[in-house]
Amino acid sequence: MEKLIKCIETREDYFMLIIREINLGEFEKSELREIIEKIDNEI
Repeated sequence: MEKLIKCIETREDYFMLIIREINLGEFEKSELREIIEKIDNEI
């Protein structure tokens, strides 16, 4: 089964976030942590 979520390091502390083959853009590591925290708090 293919991964639904990919986080590809583009440069130091920056990652490209891809969910279900949709590129959501490049985020700094702390931004990704904030996104994860917000999602976790909502579910």
